This record gives sequence, structure tokens and C-alpha cells, in this order.
Amino acid sequence: MKPAIINIVLYQGSTFRKSFQWLSGSNPTDLTNCIIRMQIKQDHFGPVVQEFSTATGGITLTDASTGKFRLEISASISSSLVFSKYIYDIEVDFPDGSTYRVIKGDINLDREVTK
Repeated sequence: MKPAIINIVLYQGSTFRKSFQWLSGSNPTDLTNCIIRMQIKQDHFGPVVQEFSTATGGITLTDASTGKFRLEISASISSSLVFSKYIYDIEVDFPDGSTYRVIKGDINLDREVTK
């Protein structure tokens, strides 16, 4: 399965919220009992700058049976980012042990002026 490419503009110092739905064709993917994980890095080989998951926070299953989830990056986290461009991906771990990378892309940081 090829992951969707979704580039994000993150406004430094602001809260970011985005909802997603994983569809297979026109059918929703049931995410019941799945763990969704995301990592942000400056490049593929660099250290993890920030992580989110349904287990530790930042990603919430909003309607698991219809494949819906939401990513929320707090203002305090966006304030701590310093580079103008990052990369990320989102993976889903299923209870049977299978893992799928469903989304990937760039995160472009729009630096704040007012602090």
C-alpha cells in the first residue's frame, strides 16, 4: 500500500489540528484496537524531534470503526520547533502485528513573530 502524501504547514506558537480518515478505495478501514504513531524528524537519519501516538497522546481515534483519527500539535510543541522544514510519517499498528505506513510528508514551519 502506498502512503498518502500530505504536506503540513505548522504555524509556530499555534495549536495545529487535522482530522484524517483512512479509506481503502471508498471503504473505511476499521482502526478498532489499533495504535497510530507519528514521528517528526529533520531528515530520515536524524533523531526524532517529536512523537505522537494514540497510546501516549497527540493522536486521537475519533471514530475507529470508520477509520477516523485526529492529530493535535499543541502551541507549546510548535513553539519549540526551530527548523524551517521537517519530515514525518504516520503508521498504524494492528492487533495482528501488521503495520502500515498510511501518510507521509513535509512539515513546513512558518516562524512566529509575536512571542
